[in-house]
Amino acid sequence: MTKKVIIDVDTGIDDALGILLALNSPELDVVCITTVSGNLGVEEVTRNTLQVLELANSEKIPVAKGMNSPLSPDKKEEEIIIVNGKKVNGGEYFHGKNGLGDYKLPQPKTRPVKDHAVDFLIDKIRSNPHEITLITTAPLTNVGKAVMEDPKIARLVDEHIMMGGAYGLTPYGYGNVTPVSEFNVWADPIAANKVFSSKLSTIAVGLDVTQDPSVALTEDCLDHFTQETELNAFISSLISFHIKRGQGAAYPHDPIAVSAAIDREIFEIKDFLVKIETEGTIARGQTVVEKRPEAFVTMRGEVKTPNARICCGIDGGKFMNLFLNRLSKMG
Repeated sequence: MTKKVIIDVDTGIDDALGILLALNSPELDVVCITTVSGNLGVEEVTRNTLQVLELANSEKIPVAKGMNSPLSPDKKEEEIIIVNGKKVNGGEYFHGKNGLGDYKLPQPKTRPVKDHAVDFLIDKIRSNPHEITLITTAPLTNVGKAVMEDPKIARLVDEHIMMGGAYGLTPYGYGNVTPVSEFNVWADPIAANKVFSSKLSTIAVGLDVTQDPSVALTEDCLDHFTQETELNAFISSLISFHIKRGQGAAYPHDPIAVSAAIDREIFEIKDFLVKIETEGTIARGQTVVEKRPEAFVTMRGEVKTPNARICCGIDGGKFMNLFLNRLSKMG
């Protein structure tokens, strides 16, 4: 059965690869795409999304532009990393100045819809009750805002699959912005807290599985894209840039989240109660997993229940076959 999918993105390299994987998966029907500030500002993210859709001959899929600043009241600092002793902007370093590894695509001919992404999300979910699989590969600002404005939509979403969080359930579940925080949650912890506190049925695909060595992209992966087409050239360029920035290997975080909507058998998934650290410096955006059995009963005898299903294992070979074969056939 084909799933109706809405993808919420901050289109950089791995978002673009995730979009292309979704477009070439018969299991998924991409209803629309919403954009949010994250890897870049929302204007650049929206441009990139339209460009990727046009390159893939999928420009009829509507795109709605969303939030350009987080719900978190305190203004977050830019993601700064040190490279060769110099401070650089993390978004530009890992995704290039244009967010697509500096690959030059024509300016998009299409335009986003007039509706704001938050309103668009609410409308699409209400118009398709219990039919939408929501995939988020970006900070959760749009979704958090939508749930705040219309809490009832949380129960109307069939399933929410998010790329985000570092849950400490595998040796790879450590942070990529702070020692304990993953970027998408760190960028807007208030929004993430709104999502985890809502009635959304969430499956979290975090760094515990997306940083597993078995899913690392290496130079050998480029052998799948040797046929001379514009799409192959684009995909090869994205992967090459990603690998270079990863010093020989790179992790396709967002396509892994998309694959959870395609083939659940790729993952080992367990239920947990998750809380979000919304303040602090080192711990800002930490996804705290409750592992104490006694903590599920409060002093008043109230029973706390898990609020998310967390991916804590991945069949790397199965994912890589899916990812590379589908994208190479598309190209």
